[in-house]
Amino acid sequence: MLELYQKHLQQQLSAHQVLWYAAYKGEYGRKQWHTKLMNDWKVVDIGFPIGFDGRLHEETKAYFKKAQESDGLDPQVVLSIESAGKSRVHLLHDAISKKDWMQHWMKPWLHRQGVGERMVGAFTLSDESESYFLVDRPPGGPVFTDFDRKKFYDLLTSFPRLHYWLFLARGLVMPAQRPFTPREQQVVMMLIGTMPEQQIAKSLGLARGTVHNYISDIYKNFTVSSRYELVQLWLNHLPVD
Repeated sequence: MLELYQKHLQQQLSAHQVLWYAAYKGEYGRKQWHTKLMNDWKVVDIGFPIGFDGRLHEETKAYFKKAQESDGLDPQVVLSIESAGKSRVHLLHDAISKKDWMQHWMKPWLHRQGVGERMVGAFTLSDESESYFLVDRPPGGPVFTDFDRKKFYDLLTSFPRLHYWLFLARGLVMPAQRPFTPREQQVVMMLIGTMPEQQIAKSLGLARGTVHNYISDIYKNFTVSSRYELVQLWLNHLPVD
């Protein structure tokens, strides 16, 4: 689902790659991967570009480490966090002047990643959950314009259910009461399909009793009592504007 949407954005916006960040402001389990941004916001999951080079995992971690230690975050991400609370799209010139960008450490870093131009879009789900998409063009490619901004905003806000599903599966929006662990996320995605409990256990290499406990915890977290009610969250419930 996420990859299909990334591909759609890539095609519609003449981009060469699209990244996704799950940004979250609430309490998050210590054993679950996350990296702090600012104003208590953190990245708790990343959807890398389609067909990405595996090195991007380490390069992304290195970026967050460098940003936190001394040089500061990508100015577009900073602006977007400061503007949290309403779905939006930012172009580079919204966040930093051309002169200052030429001196910013992020410019050569992006260039080494094959990025010459970027738009940052954020879809707001709640006061503590936002879905970020970073749309990139290569060095030497055309710059993004206000027309591209409007088109991106329309694409970003035309699929509210997709953003909701991405965050619901991770326990990052209501009615979830806490974020899911990576293993719980796997079980959730299998539960909304047709796979029986025994087959889920076999697929994950777990004992059936262990999977049953995971399922009970998932139901409790969503305040549902059956698989039918769980599926209804994906089919009917959309508590975002």
